[in-house]
Amino acid sequence: MTGNPVADELLDQIETYHRKTAELSRRLKEHPELLPRINLGLQDLIDIQLARPRLKGDDLFKAYRKVRGLIFIGPREWEKACLGPKKENPLELEPSWCHKLKLPPPLPIEVMRKVASYCRTPEWATTPVLWLALPRIVSPKFGKIPTTLLGQNKLWGVAHDNLPGGLVRQDVFWSNWFMAADYTAKYELAHEPATKDNGWAVGYEFPDLTVRKNWPDQKVAISQRKGLESVTAARDTLMLNLVLAATDRRLRTSGYSRTSTVFGGDPLDVGSYAVGVNVFQDWHPEIASDRIAASVQGVLEL
Repeated sequence: MTGNPVADELLDQIETYHRKTAELSRRLKEHPELLPRINLGLQDLIDIQLARPRLKGDDLFKAYRKVRGLIFIGPREWEKACLGPKKENPLELEPSWCHKLKLPPPLPIEVMRKVASYCRTPEWATTPVLWLALPRIVSPKFGKIPTTLLGQNKLWGVAHDNLPGGLVRQDVFWSNWFMAADYTAKYELAHEPATKDNGWAVGYEFPDLTVRKNWPDQKVAISQRKGLESVTAARDTLMLNLVLAATDRRLRTSGYSRTSTVFGGDPLDVGSYAVGVNVFQDWHPEIASDRIAASVQGVLEL
C-alpha cells in the first residue's frame, strides 16, 4: 500500500482487473465455444465506453440511439414519458430516477445492429424497438403504480366514457371497456403485469412475416422461428405507449396486432389510432389480412 488513498484504490482496481482477465482466459481454454459471445461482449463494452459521457448529464446509451432504424427506449425516455407535455412532474419523481434503478445491461449493440438489419428485409419490413420494461413506477405522491393495463391508464389514459384521464398525460392510451371500474375486479387481464422484473425487451411494430395469416397460422409462424415468442397485451401496449409518450411517434397505425392475452377464447389486439394506443378485440381470429399482424418479441437466431 502507498499510503495514498487514491493510489491505493487504483492499485486495487488494477489487481481486480488482472484477476478477472486471468479468470476469463482460463474459462476460454476450457470452453473455446464461448469466444464469439465474449468477443461480442468486448465490442459492446468498447462501443458503450465510446459513448460514455464526458459532460455531466450525457447519456450512456448514445450508441444504441445511433443504430439505423432502431427505436431505443431507455432510462432517459422513461423519465420523459413520466413528465407532462410541458415537463410537469405530477408524480413528483426525483430527477434521474430511472437512471438510478438497478438495471441489467441491454443486449450487445452488435446484436441490435443485426436486428435492425434483418428488420429492413422484405420478410420483416418493420421497425424494431429496444426498450426498458419496468414492472412499476414508485411515485412519492401516489405510491407504486404497476405497468399493468390499469396502471398504464392511470399514467397516460385518455379520458372517455367515464374513464378518468392519466396523471401524466391524457393523450396516449385509449383504454377500452375492460378498464372501467365495474370490470377491473372481474377481468384479470386489466391486472396482467407487463413484466415482473426490470429488464430489456426487443419488440416490433408490424412484422410482415406474421401478416396474411389467421391466428392459428400466426402462432405456428412464430414457433418456427427460434428466439421469437408471442407478447402479452400489457407488454405490447406498454411498448407502444412508451414510444408515443417519450418520442411522440405513433407505432402500428396501418393495422393492429394479435397478442398472446386471450379473453373469451380469442386474442386481444393492440393498435394505434388518432385518439391513442388501443387494446380491443375483433372476435375474428380466423381472419387473415394485410392489416392484421401478431405481436412478437425476442431476437431471431440466425
